[in-house]
Parts: sequence; C-alpha cells; structure tokens
Amino acid sequence: MAAIDSVACAWIAGIALACVYAWPVGIAFAFALPLIGSACYWRRAWPSVTALGLVWGAVAVSDVESQRLPSCADGVVAIVDGRVVGLPESDASAARFEFDIDAPIRVPRCGALSAARLRLTWFGAPPIDTGEGWQLEVRLRALRNYRNPGGFDYLAWASEHGIDGAGTVRRGVRTAPQAPSLDAVRAAIGGRLDAVGGHHSALYRALTIGDGGRLGSATWAQFRATGTIHVLVISGLHISIAAGFGALVGMGLWRATPISLRGTADHYPAIVAGIVTATMYAALAGFGLPVQRAWLMSMAALLWWGIGRELGLVRLMLVVVALVLGLTPRALLDSSLWLSVAAVAVLLGYFAPRRGVRRCSGLLRAQVAMFVGLLPVLVAGVGQFSWVAPLANLFAVPLVSLVLVPIMLVALPCLWLAPGIATSLYRVAEVAADILFGWLAELTVVGGAQALTAGSALATIVALATAGAILLPIGLIARALLCFGLVTWFSSDRQPVAFGAARVTMLDVGQGLAMIVDTAHERLLYDAGPRFPSGFDLGETAVVPALRATGEARLDLMMISHADSDHAGGADAVRRLVRVRAVLAGEAESAAGCRRGDAWQWSGVLFRVLAPDARTDGNAASCVLHIQARDGAALLPGDIDASSERRLLVNRIGADLLVAPHHGSRSSSSQAFLDAVAPAVIAVSAGHRNRFGHPHPDVLARYAAVASTIFVTAQDGALRWDSGRPNVAQSAFETVDD
Repeated sequence: MAAIDSVACAWIAGIALACVYAWPVGIAFAFALPLIGSACYWRRAWPSVTALGLVWGAVAVSDVESQRLPSCADGVVAIVDGRVVGLPESDASAARFEFDIDAPIRVPRCGALSAARLRLTWFGAPPIDTGEGWQLEVRLRALRNYRNPGGFDYLAWASEHGIDGAGTVRRGVRTAPQAPSLDAVRAAIGGRLDAVGGHHSALYRALTIGDGGRLGSATWAQFRATGTIHVLVISGLHISIAAGFGALVGMGLWRATPISLRGTADHYPAIVAGIVTATMYAALAGFGLPVQRAWLMSMAALLWWGIGRELGLVRLMLVVVALVLGLTPRALLDSSLWLSVAAVAVLLGYFAPRRGVRRCSGLLRAQVAMFVGLLPVLVAGVGQFSWVAPLANLFAVPLVSLVLVPIMLVALPCLWLAPGIATSLYRVAEVAADILFGWLAELTVVGGAQALTAGSALATIVALATAGAILLPIGLIARALLCFGLVTWFSSDRQPVAFGAARVTMLDVGQGLAMIVDTAHERLLYDAGPRFPSGFDLGETAVVPALRATGEARLDLMMISHADSDHAGGADAVRRLVRVRAVLAGEAESAAGCRRGDAWQWSGVLFRVLAPDARTDGNAASCVLHIQARDGAALLPGDIDASSERRLLVNRIGADLLVAPHHGSRSSSSQAFLDAVAPAVIAVSAGHRNRFGHPHPDVLARYAAVASTIFVTAQDGALRWDSGRPNVAQSAFETVDD
C-alpha cells in the first residue's frame, strides 16, 4: 500500500512541477534524466515516476500552447473544413457553435496552424445541427483574456474545453449530412425537452444533457451570487447522485429476485447498476474533460463503498487525482479539481470521528463544515466566496439531489415510452424549480458573492490550519475564537480611500469604456462597457465582477457618457445586478441628462460636469466629467472630438490623469487640448487589434510629447490611478488573479 502512495505522489509532483512552471519539453527531459539515473542506482520507482510526470506535464503544456491560435492570425480570413461538435446555440440573430477542423489552417503571416477546435459565431446562419460537415469562410480571432480585477479566466476555460481559437463565419457550404454521434443523441433529447415546454425547460436541458447555453445571464448571476452554481449543470454532484440512484435501483431489483437466482452479495449488482447509470449520465453531459474528472471521482467512491474499503478512501482519492492528472495534466491549475478534493476531505475529516449524527442536524453541519473548510480554498483559488452559500446550499442541494435530478433520470426514458408520465413528472419539477429560484432570489437580496484576498501564501496556509482546527471536536469558545481568527486572515481587496482622495479604475473592456471612481464613502461608474450583438455583455462579465472585486457591489451614481453601445451597452446588466442609486446620461432617454454646470462634492472630492452645454447627440453629447481631489485631478471626456475640445478650453481643465478622448482617435486629442490639460498620465481604453486603429500613431506621438506615462488597456489591462500619487498609474489586476 505504501508503494501506491509513493508512486501516486511522485506522479502528481512531476506533473505539478511541469505545469506550474510551464517547463518546455527540453527542460523537462533535462531534469528527468538524472531522476531516472537515481532510480536505477537506488532501485526505487518513485524517481522514475516523477520523471515521467515531468515529461508528460511538459508535453501537455506545450501541446496546448502550440495549438492555440497566435495573435498573427487575428483578423485573417481563412477557409476551414470540418464538423460541428457539441450542441449549437441559436437565437434570432446568430448561431454559436464549436467546430472541429479536419486539416491545419494555412495563414500567410503565421504558416500552418495546428488549431483543432474553434468557437465560431455566424450571424444570420442557416439551420445548423451537430455532426454536420461544413466548409466555412472564417475571420479568425486569437483567444484573449480581459484583464480586470475579479475577471473570468477565459483562456483557462478554453483550454479546459479544448478550444484553440475563435472566429466569425462570413459564409459556408454544407459538405456532409449529420453523422451519428453522442452529440446527435443529446440534440434529439434536447428537442424532446423543448417540446415539453414550461418556463424551466432550459433548466431541464442543463440537468439532463449538461446544456447550460439557454440559461439566461440573470440565472447564472443568481446562482453565482449564492454559491450554488455547482447545482446548475451536470457536475460531480449530479453524477454522484446518478451513481447512487442507480445503485439503489440495482440493489432493489436484485433483492426483488428470488433467492434461488441470486449468486452474489447485494452490493455487487448495486455497483454495476451505479456505474452504468453514472456513465450514461456522464455521456449525456458530453463526456467533456470536467465531466470525465467528475465521473472518475464518482466511480472511485462507488468502488470504495463496494469492494475497496481496505484501501482507505484517502488513498483511493490520491490515486484518482493521479489518474485525473494523467488524463488532463493542466487540470492541476483548475480550481474546480481542488475544490472537489477539498470538499471530500472536509466531509471525511469532519464526520469520520462523529457517530450517531441525526440526519437533519447532519445536513446543517455538513453545510457549515463545507463553508468553513472551503473558505480558504475558495479565497486562494477563486478570490471570492458567498456568505449566504451555506444557507442557500442547505436547501438547494437536497432539492436538486432528491427531487430534480431523480425526476430528470426517471422522466428521460418516459419521453419516448410514456410521454404522459413524462409531462406529469416535469410539472412536478416545475413546482420544485419555482421554489428553488424563489429561495435563491430572496438570498440574493440579502447578500451575494464577496471578493476576498488571501494575502500571502503563508496566510493561506495558516487559514487552512485554522479552518481544520475549527472542524475538530473542541469547545464552543475556542471554536468562536478560531472563527474570528479565520475571518481576519482575509480582507476585501478594496484598499480604503482617504477623505479628500479619489481612486480611478479603468477596466479592460475592449473597444469600449468603463471606469470605477471611488472616494472615501461613495462609488461612481463612468460608462458600462459594450454589449455585442452576439449577446456577450461586458457590463455583466467584466464591470459587475470588478465592482464586487474592488469593494461593495453598489453605486451611488452611474454616469453614461452617451448612447453608443460601446459605452452604454452594459448599463442594463449593471442596473440589474448592482444597486444603483442614480443615473446620469448624455442622450438621456430613461435617465436624467447631464449638463454643463452640474457639480457635487463627495467626501472632500469635487465633481464637475463640463459638457455638453446644449441639446445635441452622438459623440458631441458626451458627458465630460472633471474630478478634483485634494492632491490630484482626473478628466473623463467620453468620445468628444476636436471641436468639442475647443469649447472646453474656457474651463479649468487641468488634470493629472486624462482618459484619451474617443479611445485615441485621430479626430480627437488636439494639441491645444492636450496643452491645456497637461496630464502626467494618459489612459487609453481600446480593443486589441481593433478595426479602427485606435489609438492612432499620430495621437500616440502627441501623447508622448506631453505625458510621462501612456497606459493602453489592450496591452496593459485594467488601470488604477490614485489621486494621492497623481503622476503614477499601475495595473489594477495584479492584486486579484484574473
């Protein structure tokens, strides 16, 4: 048994070294050869296993990097042949789908690219089914993260799902009909579920075939805010439920057979039935890499329950982690793997020494134990935790586990064999789902996900030890003191702003604008980022997470400079997900209009609106905001052009921080305007390789002549500027992992 432990640990350690430090294959071989030599000399297996792990991890990292579309492919139009995979998502404007490529893409500037799978959008697309062959003309796009506080790591998500690049389809020709595949079966089931109807049909698809694409953004936000997103689509929880459900059914059927026909113990048929049920359920979810990991862990738990208890569950979990990393070495960098392992460890560590725990109190204790035990892991790995998660999960997990998922499993064959029974079952599910969504809506009002930071690695280790001590059978007073100590190890990422000072955070929202302005007690949002025709909303995916990551998720004022979608597109999402006390807007329709002369003071900081001074529209209607703090000033001019800049010269417009007018367009940033402002820092919000060429080279040359620092979000990510250090700007996402 000890040999199993040493081999598994050596394998995990080798993969960890290669993945964490992103070693090339050559360096991995250089370290592997001495290890293999020592293994031969000392006649030990673990150095050789470590060497194999090093090489395998390095190969996996290099494969991911080599297949990803490089930036030289951005904007290139290429002809690609392949097949549609997964479940396409379609609405009135566009279809979005994943496309497996048959042959390398040839790009003149890059050579032959080995990208295997693209995530494509096709506006005005014809009907598209999974498994169809197509020849497509695609404008390629390399994958890129928006680098913001609290930002979503899109590159890690894409690696997890095997996506190497993205693009927009210009035209295409179908080359082959739909081929029989697992995805075709899933699509057929999805069609039956849509025919059932009901206002929770999207939830049925999510829980039955793992298709969360039709769940609205508000639903995702609600589950994320309450820490219950793990119950929304097929995951380890659901596959474990399916395995347990299958095991119970198998055991019941076996016990119902005559004794004379039984040739083995009850648990062997239960294990077989559980494995079959869990495997079929995982197949319905598409058997992607995250599902494969969940399936492996569920199989390990089932086998341990039936035939492997002498191995010890801890040893079995170690072996499972080793198998998971062998399948996908980069899973080591995925927080969901370690959250799953930590959850099992917490429950085992807490309940193993306790006997006779009542079921009702056991559910409550389990949620409290998970809250305490996973708090350090979530803060270190994800950067946020929902304080209402224990209460939300106390209700949501049993409802999903004992009601919704079993109904989905039973109703699925009834869709074909007994449609009437299936309809009745889904009506029961409607009631349960209404209760679930109502409960979570109430908790969302009480409190949502809060951003926390662990500080240093030492603080994380101490917090883990403190959480472990809390879960031990100790006295109430000692536990309360330890809980207080645990909370003090973490703090909000928002650093306090002094009275009379201001902090400006310019977010990386591509070709758009969104800025958070903090004073000692107030928050202002200037513009809300773009929303694209595809439905991708930077207000929801970048602005709201940044608000939560840098302080309270509330706004005393949201100012929308003008109505262009790159400035106002995300406003609706912000108003839906964040408490907003007031709104001012240029080109105001549903909000009060901002006008020259408006002024107010917050915590010793003066805010003045310098334009527009007359009824106008378009870029000339931009609200120009001047912020005067005690030690520095900032000017936020929206998309004004050179003529509007000339009208501003009658005002006192000097500022240490200037936000580049109109993203650095050549039609703005006149020399007279720059001389009047005399900024030390100029911040440009522009999209990576945007089609407008912003910021224009001529404008950058003028900026370089007047400013000591030029900050461009496309290259530098989000910016943070403090009035206490008016001549300095720094990256705003360094303190929160992206």
